[in-house]
Amino acid sequence: MSTSFKKEKILVLTSSFPRWENDNHVGGGQFIVNLSKGFLSAFEVFVLAPHFHGAKTKEKLYGFNIRRFKQNPFKNANLSYNGSGILPALKKNKFLYFLIPFYLISQLSAIKKIIAKEKIKILHAHWILPQCFVAVFYKKLFNRKIKILATINGSDFWGFNNVLGNSLKKFILKNVDCITVPNIDVKKGIEKMGIKDHVHILPMGIDTNFFNKDKKDLSLKKELNINGPFLLFVGALVENKGIKYLFQSMVKIVQIYPKAVLVVVGKGYLEEDLKLFAKENSLENNIRFIEKYITDEDLPKYFATSDIFILPTLSEGFPIAFMEAISSCTYTIVSDIPVFKSLLEKYKISNLVRVKNSEDIYEKTIEILKHFSELKSIKIKARDYVVANHDWKIIQKNYLSLLLSLFK
Repeated sequence: MSTSFKKEKILVLTSSFPRWENDNHVGGGQFIVNLSKGFLSAFEVFVLAPHFHGAKTKEKLYGFNIRRFKQNPFKNANLSYNGSGILPALKKNKFLYFLIPFYLISQLSAIKKIIAKEKIKILHAHWILPQCFVAVFYKKLFNRKIKILATINGSDFWGFNNVLGNSLKKFILKNVDCITVPNIDVKKGIEKMGIKDHVHILPMGIDTNFFNKDKKDLSLKKELNINGPFLLFVGALVENKGIKYLFQSMVKIVQIYPKAVLVVVGKGYLEEDLKLFAKENSLENNIRFIEKYITDEDLPKYFATSDIFILPTLSEGFPIAFMEAISSCTYTIVSDIPVFKSLLEKYKISNLVRVKNSEDIYEKTIEILKHFSELKSIKIKARDYVVANHDWKIIQKNYLSLLLSLFK
């Protein structure tokens, strides 16, 4: 005689999620899919995300029950799915601030409806604003018993760094039941607010079996017409990624290595400005913008085939692209923001450059290229680090333990 196991239900709240299967949108929230798949063994998972034209408002996808709420009354004005993320979009277009009330009310209404119907006991909210804020608002008004796991990704904590913003963040984080952060620096920042309990360092993960050195494919260099050093950037083309400083460094890099090529994988509002910069500085033969959609199957070969992955970001939680690069045994250059600085003080697995400093990027790139074969031990050490600390199996297991503890 068999007995059936009835799974508890959780609701994942996110402002970024694939709009449909094989969605190629920049910042499409694939990491939330990968993380939440680890919950399916113990939970029935519901996901609430913003709707986008062409997406289904209700469907079963990746094993999850997907629900999508209407962002606002206007068809072509979106806070989410704008190619850059909510914060960069607000900085670029002030009109979008007027859409925030619609977004918050619509999300709150959807949360209330889903929880009432499905008898959900736990909310897993990604990003302080807006998801954690709306989750706390729901708890205060409608359901004191609901448990909230808040996942902070880094940039959402350091953003809105003013009196009002910090007061709001403190209020939100004091009213959740458990917090996960990507690194020790965010944890310390939260502790300075007087919140010291239930804060866990749990970054996102990657599939280290999928991203590895064996994915190297020299035919990619032939396809991209690269006959010299292969430099790589993967990420959104937005101000916060520091991409313009990488472009500035290319002006000098090509003077030493005329055949060096920077391959840019990503989209964003800076794309046209960057293309104009390349044209004005005669870099059109040295910079390749990948216009086609790079599938999940193809992305590993870009990392494994490239010589150096460069991410001169201005702020991050723990960027997945960086982990994918070192898992692929690729040399990396990153900016000396807190997350990288504290990591590299302990593990010598990458190269630091000063934030907003194109000269540093140029000098470090040239240094690596000149001593390329002598630095192999760094690549091996970096790969070992990410396998031991950031494989999805490890991350999923730790998150699942936290969710289960909230039922006790």
